[in-house]
Amino acid sequence: RWIKRADNYVENQWEADILKGFGVESKIVPSFLGNIDNFPVFYKKAEMPIVYISVADGREEEYGFTYLLNVAEKVPECKFYIYGGEKYEMERHANDFGFSGSNVYIVGRVPKEKMNEDIKHFHCGLRLNETDGFSEVTAKSILMGQYPITRLENTLIPHFENMDELISLLKSLVEMKTYNEKGRNYYLKALNNYPWNVKNNK
Repeated sequence: RWIKRADNYVENQWEADILKGFGVESKIVPSFLGNIDNFPVFYKKAEMPIVYISVADGREEEYGFTYLLNVAEKVPECKFYIYGGEKYEMERHANDFGFSGSNVYIVGRVPKEKMNEDIKHFHCGLRLNETDGFSEVTAKSILMGQYPITRLENTLIPHFENMDELISLLKSLVEMKTYNEKGRNYYLKALNNYPWNVKNNK
């Protein structure tokens, strides 16, 4: 009874809609726990763009591992790198799945510093989760001027509802000649734009 007013913050429209279903209004503010200054633009056009995802140990399917294998065979225009999870287990699963593509590279679990260095030279952070906030993969990708793709809706970031839409978005990456200036500039202001974040509200 003593709480008179509370502002509710979420990271995307999906989360906002869930709260609205309970009669709770919220404001969308994507967050990023890393140092934004550590992710300047690195984007360089490539004949064969590199797409990357990150999965969690024991939750590979939730993060879209098998889904990506299905997609990769249909998008020979791109290379796909998979970080996180147990490399041996994912390789075994890919073999059991019958995956025969040569454009998927299972990196597995590496130190965050190693992954951050790798992805500087890539072109798209892909987020396949059906339930999600604003992931670090998406944040880092847009900050470095790349063209991230997400399953859920995020401002100025292409999202998809089915595999055909995702395949079309991935194939379009070969057309991206310069860095994603519009998306990057938007998220430089939008990330962590909370009233109490003085640095971001100057």
